[in-house]
Amino acid sequence: MKKIAAVLLTTFCVSAQAEVLAYINNKGGGRIVFTDEQCVVNGKRYDNLRRMYGFTKDGTSSDGCWAIEHEMVVAVWEDGTKYRYTPDMLVIVNRGKGSNL
Repeated sequence: MKKIAAVLLTTFCVSAQAEVLAYINNKGGGRIVFTDEQCVVNGKRYDNLRRMYGFTKDGTSSDGCWAIEHEMVVAVWEDGTKYRYTPDMLVIVNRGKGSNL
């Protein structure tokens, strides 16, 4: 029974994972990772935004949303802080389905 549960959990976790499209190395020794997953904040879905997350080398993590606007990547963190990144700052991992990256 435990083996079946482990296999099911592994299967669902793998199939539900967001695809990483790009990342930026951050000042905290970690990365900001941009995914193709739809952004959801407090249970509300945002059709035009995608999920991102960041982490530092000490394990601190934050979540946010991103979109392309005027040829810039606009990132909004969960605390409301907003940043704009030029495309040349990103390391493209995968262009994903329907991505503008």
